[in-house]
Amino acid sequence: MDLIQLFKKEGIDPLGLGDFVRSKTRNWNEEEWKKEYRTLNVRLNVKVNLTEMGIRK
Repeated sequence: MDLIQLFKKEGIDPLGLGDFVRSKTRNWNEEEWKKEYRTLNVRLNVKVNLTEMGIRK
């Protein structure tokens, strides 16, 4: 979450949240998105699937 807050503070979107919102929104406005991005509430739902364990050489 700290990393996402840093992205918002810097005004960068390496996670592609803007692309996701644009794909779901009609009449998407990039300038409006940039203003809203800094105050966007983000919740994470993360699932991890471990495929291997141990040390590998």
